[in-house]
Amino acid sequence: MSYYGTKLYEECKAWHKKHLTTIKSKAFDSPRGEWYCYASLYDGYIYAVGDEQGNYAGGDLASIQGSGVAGIKGVIERWGQHKVGSMERDLYDKIKDTPIISVALYNRMCEERLQWPRDCYTAWWYYDKIKEDK
Repeated sequence: MSYYGTKLYEECKAWHKKHLTTIKSKAFDSPRGEWYCYASLYDGYIYAVGDEQGNYAGGDLASIQGSGVAGIKGVIERWGQHKVGSMERDLYDKIKDTPIISVALYNRMCEERLQWPRDCYTAWWYYDKIKEDK
């Protein structure tokens, strides 16, 4: 079933717009398209960091679900060691003072997102709650 254009779709889209943001580094051209690093935020707290490269590859390098707070901190610290002018350092400078999400806040985000069906607005994007701090 397609939810596109329905009230459910519009509500879910509005929730995403209100609570979720992505901070990106400057982008570089690559043979496979635009290449950049990103941080995914919920209400101003980082819950994942990663990179994207055009239509080829990318995704989360660390997330609260996967490697936990330590993993996110580790990626951000490595980005800070890159030379000034690199996309990694560009994003580091933008997010170095941004807090990382707690498990409790992440689980609240998951509960909020569960108001809508899995395939409403973004079919591939769904969250599973975490049992304990990582």
